[in-house]
Amino acid sequence: MSDLLLVVIGTVVVNHLVLVGRRLPTATADPPDPFAAEASLALASALTLLVGAGIMLPLDRLVLAPLKMEAVRVLAMIACSAAAGKGLSWIMSSATSAPSKAPHAILAIANGAVLGVAFLQATVDSSPGDALVGLATLAAGFAALVLAGGEAFRRIDHTFVLAAFRGTPLMLIAAGLAALGLLGLAG
Repeated sequence: MSDLLLVVIGTVVVNHLVLVGRRLPTATADPPDPFAAEASLALASALTLLVGAGIMLPLDRLVLAPLKMEAVRVLAMIACSAAAGKGLSWIMSSATSAPSKAPHAILAIANGAVLGVAFLQATVDSSPGDALVGLATLAAGFAALVLAGGEAFRRIDHTFVLAAFRGTPLMLIAAGLAALGLLGLAG
């Protein structure tokens, strides 16, 4: 389970790096609201994870495991996450008149695939009910960590920090300390 925590924290850091890289101000438009971008990414990632792993869990337990095809698990999880992410992106773009944000969709698919593979590895021996509860908890916890991590990284940017540590280095140090704290609580 501690491996799953490390994967979640690493995914949150990568998401923040991608969102910060996309937040460059332009001359024609106002800079986007960072909380709105994080909230939409957190929701898209959580839904992609829930749908993709929700499809993959019975497929893994009922088809792949009895046929001893566990080696295909990673590729199947990536395919399920891609299908779930594209389907959710299509539903969101048809439900609203706004065009779909492709980088968010790609990042949500990657989040669903990475977290889904780690989740499947962590819940190999658990019962289906426990696995579904764990999946819902993982999706909600990841969404909360994306939002909390974004706020923490914005607050770090506004404090007095040496120039060498400003930005990404301080973010990586903070993520490492958060990982150590969570692993200490995990036992």
